[in-house]
Amino acid sequence: MLHADETGWRVDGQTYWLWCFCNHRSCYYLIDPSRGSEALRKFFTEAFKGTLVTDFWAAYDSVGVGDNQKCLPHLLRELLKVDEHNESVEWNAFSKQLRRLIRDGIRLRKRKDFTPSDMPGGSS
Repeated sequence: MLHADETGWRVDGQTYWLWCFCNHRSCYYLIDPSRGSEALRKFFTEAFKGTLVTDFWAAYDSVGVGDNQKCLPHLLRELLKVDEHNESVEWNAFSKQLRRLIRDGIRLRKRKDFTPSDMPGGSS
């Protein structure tokens, strides 16, 4: 599993992007003038066979990965955005149930007795 994110970074008065790729063992940084898929191609020089956890920035969709997961706090924020524009009974029921499921999963993962082998597939 590899988490990825990017943020603005100033280099000689110009806006660049600091890309961060990390997991529980390693952390890698890339400073690049691009916030697009060009920068990601510099980091991912070959297919990544693991799970890439990202926000909803479209450039991440260009990376060939074994599996793709969205960051859960970002997903919860996206649900709130949809809530503002969709007040249907069906959406409200779905959104409420999905939020509860996500929060239950986060609480489970934080339990002291939780181990990665508890998850389907046995990985963290």
